[in-house]
Amino acid sequence: MKKVTNPSEIAEKLVADYRAVYGSDLVSMFLYGSAAGHEYRPGVSDINLGVVLADNSIRRIHQSMPIHKKWRSYPFAIPFFMTRAYISSSLDTFPIEFLDIKSSYRIIHGEDILAALPIHKEYLRLQCERELKSIALHLRKAYIESNGHRRALAQLLALSLKRLLPVFKAVLVLHDSTVPKNRSEIVLSVETVYSLGSSALSQVYALSAGAAKYKGEAADFIDLFDRYANIIDTIAESIDRMSNN
Repeated sequence: MKKVTNPSEIAEKLVADYRAVYGSDLVSMFLYGSAAGHEYRPGVSDINLGVVLADNSIRRIHQSMPIHKKWRSYPFAIPFFMTRAYISSSLDTFPIEFLDIKSSYRIIHGEDILAALPIHKEYLRLQCERELKSIALHLRKAYIESNGHRRALAQLLALSLKRLLPVFKAVLVLHDSTVPKNRSEIVLSVETVYSLGSSALSQVYALSAGAAKYKGEAADFIDLFDRYANIIDTIAESIDRMSNN
């Protein structure tokens, strides 16, 4: 895999390839996630790309195959192909995803169709509750499936936290709190909102970011999992209660 120091360095060439295929049907292209911000890590981070077309039929998308083959050796995630109509009709279904994109994106071609997208709090609340409960449910199942192996458990924690971070952004919005740009600050902000202090969330973040290594006994690892799962449950219950407000 070729190393990209700065996604901006190749954005212009990438846009030129898509414009050659789609012409005026290419409505917008944007980078999002770490590739659009200061948390991009060369050789580690994926480059996430959104492509908005006038027509996202399979036949039309198929025309981009040569582009993907050309850039396959670069750390590009396969882009999402959308239309204006798809985006506007999906804000009630995927508010967390669109909020997450809006929190860190950069237009590299065409219209900025993201800036004015409305994110309604009730749709956001419903998806937050669903995601939190789903994560907690699968966390418990995966814990048993890991058979207690520490490497598997560490990977499980890292994956669950990665899935939680976009949800945490939404949780902060629901509480009318500022959403930080840094992942570590997002975790700290959630701990502040829920008066958790330095909790299992910070411990799991440090482990997943490679800032710490777990050196405790098996019982300590079980305790970490227990506290981590309980926090997710607590936040889910809090979000559920918001429906009565």
